[in-house]
Amino acid sequence: MKRLHAFSRGAFLFACGADAEAARAFVVEDAAMHDLACLTVEPRQRLFACHQIVTGNNRVIGVRRFRSSWWTDRSTFSKLTVQLPADAKAGDRFAAAGDRVRMFHSSGSSAFAGKTGCYGVPVAGQITVISTGDSGIEIQIDASFRSTSPLEWRDECDAPTQLSERLKASPLQMQDLDAWTGAHDPDASPFDQAHPASRSRD
Repeated sequence: MKRLHAFSRGAFLFACGADAEAARAFVVEDAAMHDLACLTVEPRQRLFACHQIVTGNNRVIGVRRFRSSWWTDRSTFSKLTVQLPADAKAGDRFAAAGDRVRMFHSSGSSAFAGKTGCYGVPVAGQITVISTGDSGIEIQIDASFRSTSPLEWRDECDAPTQLSERLKASPLQMQDLDAWTGAHDPDASPFDQAHPASRSRD
């Protein structure tokens, strides 16, 4: 069983050592997650398409993590995208697999984007709104995701992903989204969606 670690900041984080991790949590107002057709795109895009954000009537929260490695081909990414009602307020609780919210998680190799990794939607759990305001939104997520391999590699995604984390997301404007954070672009490459914009292909 895979378990994700808690994350409670809305800025980039960097760790010392051979590997380094950058993470960001953000919230986009008047937005929506890409429609459910995102689960039927070609296999290499299935880790990414549901993270794309479009104009809508909801509030979308994104968490993007990138772990770079001294070995370039060992860099990895992890993404979580959550759609909440626009009027969600402190104290509200939503069923993670209910019809009022949407959630999508994926992770895998950044160097071999779309060829390895797992993606999934929640099958159980809840989302609790801690606070909202001009500075963003804070939520607690406790959920279980059914994991799937985009290329149906045997045994790669058999274990469910368990997520328990408290997120504090800072505001981000729709026009400031890019391929990494979730700009809607059917032609965005798996590589660009698996790397922060500052990363190069070398």
